This record gives sequence, structure tokens and C-alpha cells, in this order.
Amino acid sequence: MNTHRLTISIPLFLLLIYGCMPTLIPPDSITIQKVIEVPGIQKDVIYERSRIWIAKTFRSSKAVIEYENKETGVIIGNGIVYYTLSAGFSSAEVPVRFTMKEDIKDGRIRITFDNLYEGTLEIPVKYRQSMDRIRPKLLSLADSLGEAVRSPQDSKPW
Repeated sequence: MNTHRLTISIPLFLLLIYGCMPTLIPPDSITIQKVIEVPGIQKDVIYERSRIWIAKTFRSSKAVIEYENKETGVIIGNGIVYYTLSAGFSSAEVPVRFTMKEDIKDGRIRITFDNLYEGTLEIPVKYRQSMDRIRPKLLSLADSLGEAVRSPQDSKPW
């Protein structure tokens, strides 16, 4: 009789444990990419406005342009965003470090975020729960870039 109870309990126990474990995501799902349409704006203008957006958006010394090539329309840099993690009555701002690559053509930008690391220990992102918190932050950055590139630049005399 004890044996029967044990065989029923093990699958139930495994189901409970499995249901509580974080879900791993495949390595190819750790990249976030978005194409931003900016009709009528030339590549050189997009490139310059992108550099200005990077300078204004990432004020941290960790957010540095690592590579840029105006001719090919490529900018690669490092950045950091934060998401809020709440547990009970407390919450914490969790840093997420990333590499951002912009591929620029006339009228469009493809922005790619990868090399995602979270927390103060900079642990590689590998769980769906983390990506569900990070993805909206990075897509919001992409939207911000699109808005900045579409906006006419202030050229008033000072």
C-alpha cells in the first residue's frame, strides 16, 4: 500500500517542482530585433540623429559607442536599462546590460539588442520570465529611437 502511494506522489511532486521552475529559452530567442520605418529620411541624416539619440539616451559611461561606420550605416554600442522586480512589499531596480546594433539605410533602421546580462552580477539572460520583463524596455528604446529620428532637429539660432 505504501508503494502505491509513493508512485502517485512522485509524479505529483515532479509536476509541482516543474511548474515552479523558471522556463529556459533557446539561445536564438535572446536577441530582440525591430525594424523602424522612417520614410523620406536619408541614411546620413538617420545616422547623425541616431548618434545624437545615443548621446542623450545613455548618459552612463557604460553606454559607449564601440564601433561606427557612416559609409556602411552601422553603429554598435553598449547600454543599460532597468526593470522593476517586486516581491511582497519591496521592489528593486534590476540592471540589464546589452549590446545594441543599428543597421541604417535610407528610410529605415534595423536595431538589434543582444548580449543581454542582468543583475549586479551580470548573469546572462536565459529565462523566459526575465525576457518578459526586458523585452518591453528594449522595444521602448527602439520606439524612442524612431521618434528621435523622425523629429525635425532644432536648428533655431541661439
